[in-house]
Amino acid sequence: AVERKQLRASFAFQAGMPTFGAPFLRGAPGREAATAESKASAPDLRTKADVDALARDLERRGELLPTHALQLAGYYRTVGALPEAKRQLQTYDAHHPNEPKACKMLGDIAAEEGDLTAAVRWYDKAQTGQPQRDVLYALAVLRTELLQSTASPAAIQQAEHQVERASAAARASGDVGKHLELQEKLHRKLLCIARDTHNKDEFLRHSRVLEQLLKEQLKRQPDSEQVHIDFDLFLLDAGNTAQAVEHCDSVSFTSALWLQHASRVHEQHYNQTKEERSLLLQLLL
Repeated sequence: AVERKQLRASFAFQAGMPTFGAPFLRGAPGREAATAESKASAPDLRTKADVDALARDLERRGELLPTHALQLAGYYRTVGALPEAKRQLQTYDAHHPNEPKACKMLGDIAAEEGDLTAAVRWYDKAQTGQPQRDVLYALAVLRTELLQSTASPAAIQQAEHQVERASAAARASGDVGKHLELQEKLHRKLLCIARDTHNKDEFLRHSRVLEQLLKEQLKRQPDSEQVHIDFDLFLLDAGNTAQAVEHCDSVSFTSALWLQHASRVHEQHYNQTKEERSLLLQLLL
C-alpha cells in the first residue's frame, strides 16, 4: 500500500503544469484564432472553476474544437479534476482513437488513481509507432509494481522484457542513472519473490545482480546518503551484517537520518552476532 501511494505521488509530481509545444487553438482560422491562441496558450489556471470558465468561453465564441480536448484534459489534470480530465480525453479519443498522447495521459491518470492494470493497458496503447521514453519508463515501473500482486512466470517475463526495453532506451539516450534505477527496482522485486518462494538459485542470481547495480550507483553518486543507505539495507536483508557495518563505518555523513541508519546497522549486526553465539553455545553444550 505504501509503495502504491508513493507511486501515485510520483506520477502526480511528474505531471506538472502541461506545456504544449503546439498552439492551444491550432487550426482555428484567421486573426481571431491568433488572438485566442495568445489568451489560451498560457492561462493562469488554479482551480477546476478556472478551467471550466476557459472551456465555456471558448465554446461561447465557437472556438472550442474536439482537438482542444487534449489540452483541456491536461489543465483539468493539473488542478486535480481527474474525472473532467478523463471526460475530455474520451471526447478526444472519439475523434482520434488510440492517439499516443491521449493514451499516455489516461495511463498517467489511472496510475495516479492506483489502477495499475488500467495504466498498463493505456501505456501499451500509447506505444504505437515509435514509443516515447517516458512511456517506456512508466510501463517498466508499472510492470515491476504489478509483480507485487501477480508474480506468475508470464508476469515476470513481461516485466523483464519491458524493463529491458526501457533500459535500452535510457542507455541509448545516455541516461545511465535511469537504466540503473529501472534495473534495481526490478531485481529488488524479483529478489523478494525468490525469497518468498524459497527459490535459492534465483535468490542468489538476483542478489548478485542487485549488488552489482548498487555498487554502480555508489560509483556514480558517492556523496548520496540514500544510495549508501540502500546498499547497507541490501546487505542487511542478505544477512551480511558485518559487511554492512564495515561499509557504514567507511563513510562519514553526519545528518540525523544517517546517524539513525548507522545505529540500526550496528544494532542489527549485534543482534545477529548474539544469536550466532547463542547457537554456538547450545551446540557446545
